[in-house]
Amino acid sequence: MKNANISDLAKTGRSVEDIIVLYDDGTIKRLDKGMVVHFKDVDPVSEGVNMTIDLLDTTKRDLVILMTGVLQFGLETGILDDPEEEDAEDEEG
Repeated sequence: MKNANISDLAKTGRSVEDIIVLYDDGTIKRLDKGMVVHFKDVDPVSEGVNMTIDLLDTTKRDLVILMTGVLQFGLETGILDDPEEEDAEDEEG
């Protein structure tokens, strides 16, 4: 991914009131604070991705904690090892 076009929801005047997670077993979790990132599409020419980021009751400090946690998760699970390798597998398969 070369670039990301991120919509700035703060400029729309809207604020997130609720984030609810519905699991495949029917369990529901309502978040007190958190973040949802939605990928809309990938432009094959520019390799850019459009996404929206919705924040619920999240401070600047919370955002740093979220970003650090996501990176740590990616490193510990191996998801961030070599994204180019995954792209090559997708093209072969």
